[in-house]
Amino acid sequence: MSLDYNLGGQLDGADVAEFLKYSRNKNVRVIIHSLNPRGAKKISSILPHAIIYPVSKIVRSNKVFKYIKSQIDELGHAYEWT
Repeated sequence: MSLDYNLGGQLDGADVAEFLKYSRNKNVRVIIHSLNPRGAKKISSILPHAIIYPVSKIVRSNKVFKYIKSQIDELGHAYEWT
């Protein structure tokens, strides 16, 4: 699951994270793709297993996205994102 902080409505990504934290999907892999660093940290504090990886680092190439997915599948949270 990929989460953003700024959703453009009354709720934000932290609200979604709070809901997710107590849902049956609470253990799903989460990437926080928000460009808002404070918002990303807020989501991360709610979902400590989530990975912060801003969308600016996600290349539009499908090849790169497939590589990222394979690394998450293989290494999980331990994948080095820098």
